[in-house]
Amino acid sequence: MIEVWTDGSCDHHDTRRPGGWAYVIKCPMSDGEEKELTLSGNSLNTTNNQMELMAILQAIKTIKRLKDDYGKHVTLYSDSEWSVRCLTGVYNCYKDPSAGHVMFLKEIKWTTGSLIIDYQHIRAHSGILENELVNTLAVNARIQIAA
Repeated sequence: MIEVWTDGSCDHHDTRRPGGWAYVIKCPMSDGEEKELTLSGNSLNTTNNQMELMAILQAIKTIKRLKDDYGKHVTLYSDSEWSVRCLTGVYNCYKDPSAGHVMFLKEIKWTTGSLIIDYQHIRAHSGILENELVNTLAVNARIQIAA
């Protein structure tokens, strides 16, 4: 099973609204080892929710490019309760089609394809190493574009 941790960050106090996102993907190897993939990125004029969803979208796109050796089952961990609830259907996040996050949600659904994703909400800053790592990467990406 593939495991993924994602995070997004945005500074709403800066008029340019810089944001960052990041993911860590862990794939089991046939020899018992683990392959780890990490990526981060950034954007201006964004929101925290958009950056949370961008991290999820980019992780899914990366998984889809991997060989089928890793399987189709994914557990995706996010400290964004809102994102997890939107993606699992607990919240109806599509009711305002003009909202900026709707295009991300639609692209995530379309990109997921045959992957079976178990979205899990985890508490932020609770000491989970991978969650702390993606938080640091997302914040650093945000700071980089704001500089």
